[in-house]
Amino acid sequence: MQELLENALIHRDYIKNAPVRLMVFDNRIEIISPGSLPNSLVVEELRYGNPVVRNNLMVGYALHTMPYRGLGSGLKRAYEHQPNIELINDAEGELFKVIIPRPEKK
Repeated sequence: MQELLENALIHRDYIKNAPVRLMVFDNRIEIISPGSLPNSLVVEELRYGNPVVRNNLMVGYALHTMPYRGLGSGLKRAYEHQPNIELINDAEGELFKVIIPRPEKK
């Protein structure tokens, strides 16, 4: 989940005056990032590590300060760890949402 939250902070649309939201529910965690995917990028391409950088300065800074392990590799690792993650690109609402299912309580 750390990689998903880092992605939300780095790749969000900073033109939008809205925060990145992290919401924890009993059955899921949602990360909502301002701005839909840039440059005609589609959700299906994200699974394969196609990096499309919206914030070059932020990405450059993050490469030197955060525990990055390769540009475009964060979502691939997240899917390897938990393949049922849902990505939603809401172009009309101008946001990107990640839903991470949580294990059911027994």
